[in-house]
Amino acid sequence: MTQRHLPLSFVASVLCFALATPSKAEENDPSAKAPAPIVNAPKTGRIAVSDFKQLHWSMGKGSFQAEGDVIVRFKPLPPKGTTAPLTPALGLTVLKAQSVDYSTERGSVKAVGGLRLVNPEGHFRGETLDYNLIKQTGSVTLATLNTLLFKMEGKRITIGENQIYTLEDGSFTTCEAENPDYKITAKSLVYNANKGIQAKHITVYAGGTKLFSLPAFRKNIRANSQALPVVPSYTPLEGFGIKYRDSLIRTAHQSLDMNVNLSLKVVPHGYIYYQNDVSTGAKRGLPSFQQTNELMDPQLGILDQFHIPVFQSTPDTRVDDDYTPHSTFYAVVQNRQFSFLKNRLSPLISRLPEIGMRFTNLLGTVQTASASNPANLPDDTPLPLRRMPNTPFLLDVNAGFGIVHELPTQVTSGRLGLRVNFASQPIILDSRSSVRFGLSNWLNVYTRGTVYGMTSPEFDYTFMPNHKLLYGLGYLYSTDAGATPFRFDHRDMRHELRARFQTLGTWGFGYLMRYDLAEMRPFEAEFAITRNLDCLQLGIGYRFVNKQFNFAVNLLPPNRSKIKAKQAYLQQDSLTLNEVAP
Repeated sequence: MTQRHLPLSFVASVLCFALATPSKAEENDPSAKAPAPIVNAPKTGRIAVSDFKQLHWSMGKGSFQAEGDVIVRFKPLPPKGTTAPLTPALGLTVLKAQSVDYSTERGSVKAVGGLRLVNPEGHFRGETLDYNLIKQTGSVTLATLNTLLFKMEGKRITIGENQIYTLEDGSFTTCEAENPDYKITAKSLVYNANKGIQAKHITVYAGGTKLFSLPAFRKNIRANSQALPVVPSYTPLEGFGIKYRDSLIRTAHQSLDMNVNLSLKVVPHGYIYYQNDVSTGAKRGLPSFQQTNELMDPQLGILDQFHIPVFQSTPDTRVDDDYTPHSTFYAVVQNRQFSFLKNRLSPLISRLPEIGMRFTNLLGTVQTASASNPANLPDDTPLPLRRMPNTPFLLDVNAGFGIVHELPTQVTSGRLGLRVNFASQPIILDSRSSVRFGLSNWLNVYTRGTVYGMTSPEFDYTFMPNHKLLYGLGYLYSTDAGATPFRFDHRDMRHELRARFQTLGTWGFGYLMRYDLAEMRPFEAEFAITRNLDCLQLGIGYRFVNKQFNFAVNLLPPNRSKIKAKQAYLQQDSLTLNEVAP
């Protein structure tokens, strides 16, 4: 093995081929000197090093040590049949540091001093680096990571396979501003592209104000919004209390979510809800949140779930779904949960427990990235024009059995339930308005020996004169047959008219009224005021049916326009490294 000491004036850049494969001329020329043998050398790409002041280069093995404002580029072999030039999005990794030590045998690079690393996942800055260019795994100390969806910084960031990052003694935010609306500091935090974040020993800050600390925290940053785990609430019955929410399990295909209301006046109430997507093949994914709506409002029509809620204290809204077909096993334990009814005293429901299967979008196909939307960015199409992208119309089926106890009627019975939901695509009337049709059907069989069924066709009209103003008008008709021992699942009314008004800008206001056409009187209303910051939503809402005040502190992910802006920013940041494939 020989070594050379080369000044910058003599060599501007040098290519070190990880392939270490002789050229065709060398293969045909017996006098050509064969390269030194390489043990387990990675045969996946090549490296270029430039802008160094000093370079120690092992010509036999292709390893080197470089000093100065060193720039290293690693170019993996393109996929077969691909001729497009490589960029970070297609696999190019670019490193800049004061000192770089590269080993071909291990495919690893160590770097020290003012380093920057640009790879397909994001942009790193830090002090030291230990990184495998082939596997794109390693660690950065005193590190900052900037990606399309989030930023994190701390003592160390470990880069694992499959877009898994582990942060030690640092902070995390989805905000873009230099002074973020919120941040989460944690002793340990793991980000997984499929699971979101899981953190231990966390403290949540709003601006520079400390809100609270928790031993653990989980968050799905791809949801439309995610409520903080602790928010205040008030009702005359319960007085002031807190709502505590957490995702105890959040994997690629299953979730375990808890929602508990605590106050000094009444016993704790809420639910624990487990879901496991048992779909096969490419359809498997994280299950939908949407059914938790029906735990608190069991007669909620399917079209109601397509609207942005007047007050969103949780991320449970159908408008967030990507409509991927799912076959989901679920199990729920519920204790004294308030159930919204319009014309009668609302009961408290306990499920002890209930298990079942939910089949979502039975006629749909798996949605994949397209050339115009390679990252499956959030849909910013105005609501009247938004279509389900992978199905002619929506068809959901839900079947389950549970032991249900109702207060104050003190009725307990087993219930085998089937619900079928249908929703049409929006029918576009003009560029600002649309109409949609829906149908919900319930069929319940009780261990007390009775059978009860209900059918509710409905339609909904939406008008948006601009992107920040929405008017809606809907009608639902309900008919039933049979007998039920419960109050909560009996038909509430026959003719329901609903009207809504919402503003969707930096300041949001929403009002929803439900009107009983048979009795010719309003029976329910709710309103909310929200303040939407860069990545944080603050709000207060009031629901007249149970005289309940709700408070919202929701964490917002970047929307489509912000993601596009950040893509442009990261691309420009890459160009400052003279990012040209070797």
